[in-house]
Amino acid sequence: MAVRIMGYVSQLAWQIAREHKKHELPEGRLPPILPIVLYNGAPVWNAPTDVAECFIDPPEELRPFLPRAPFLLLDERHLLQSPFPEVRNFAVAVFRMETDHGRDNVPAVVEALARMLCAPDLAQLRRAFNLWIKWLLMHRAPPSMIEGIENIRDVFEEYDKMEVVYEDWLSETRREALREGEQKGRLEGEQKGRLEGEAKLLLRQLHRRFDPLPEWAQARVRAADAAQLEAWADALLDAGSLADVFGAPPGGA
Repeated sequence: MAVRIMGYVSQLAWQIAREHKKHELPEGRLPPILPIVLYNGAPVWNAPTDVAECFIDPPEELRPFLPRAPFLLLDERHLLQSPFPEVRNFAVAVFRMETDHGRDNVPAVVEALARMLCAPDLAQLRRAFNLWIKWLLMHRAPPSMIEGIENIRDVFEEYDKMEVVYEDWLSETRREALREGEQKGRLEGEQKGRLEGEAKLLLRQLHRRFDPLPEWAQARVRAADAAQLEAWADALLDAGSLADVFGAPPGGA
């Protein structure tokens, strides 16, 4: 990313220089450029934020020629966002839409953007936000919702239609989450049942070989995971005593 940013800044500077004569520029020089990277990935950003960090440490005589192109990183998921519910500017709208908790804020964000983007001189920005919001919804929505989102020409002008699709999407999302929770519960229940069955089988085998089985041995079996139960079951095949299975008992008794 740092290398790409260096290229973007260079291209933008070159474009400004081509499109404006030197006397048209302030003091005959290029205006300042602030490169910003918006990052919404789950892991914390740990990549270089300056292209200089992408090069090996040069000899002392080459240090003055080492390129430098730092950029401002905004790690959206780890920003301390405003506690106020209202969408006060475009940056808040972007951050709330892109982060996970923005899912429930889509109608409020769209409504706020519609108010902020009503000025004629913001028509191009309004179109950009419209395309971006549709893209964002389509990439988050289940396949059954895609056609409904595609049929929305303008999320700001067809707000009622967008809201209906959005509510259907939320309902489907909640149903999907419920199905995933139920499936996870079943899998966890099945795994727990298998573990309890393996523990009961091992206890029965231990009782037949070393009855009476001390309480500490029974407690170890009931608290063990599947891998440990399997290891003890293998050890039991050739064991002559409990110590051969479990090792030394508590307190060396």
